[in-house]
Amino acid sequence: MTLPTDAAARKAAANEARKERDRLRYATDPEWAEKKRRQAREWGRKNAERNRARAREWAVANPEAVAKRQAEWYGKNKKIQRKSALKRKYGLTPEQYEAMRIAQKDLCAVCGERDTYSSTSGLCVDHCHETGRVRGLLCNRCNRAIGLMRDNERILQAAAGYIRHHDMVIANAAD
Repeated sequence: MTLPTDAAARKAAANEARKERDRLRYATDPEWAEKKRRQAREWGRKNAERNRARAREWAVANPEAVAKRQAEWYGKNKKIQRKSALKRKYGLTPEQYEAMRIAQKDLCAVCGERDTYSSTSGLCVDHCHETGRVRGLLCNRCNRAIGLMRDNERILQAAAGYIRHHDMVIANAAD
């Protein structure tokens, strides 16, 4: 093996040799490995804000890489993501959601149909936007319709009256 001649190359070669020795010792000396883990945790605690700032800077400079990482993580962790979202958004555990779904027989609480339109799996959790209280599980279409009507009972009734009126006009015109 020929030794590098310039200082930077010698330093890089020495670093690689040290890393290789550390990898070997880490694998064969449990006490030393635990000491190194403790040191790493302590360094992480002492430098947490600095690490967060560097991570934020990197994320701003590399939005495509961030999006790719997030997509990969989501693809691998859909169940974890769903569990977290249920708890964060609605205060529900997956077991509570499942109990609601079973009680509704996998059917929308409004139209009584299975959700075949949604690109996501399962029924949507419908909730009051003012109180945050969960009302039930809806298919994607009914959930969106209620949202588009601003969760306003008066508007929903007016829309139903509008449809009834025009259905009667069409039926009378056909007679």
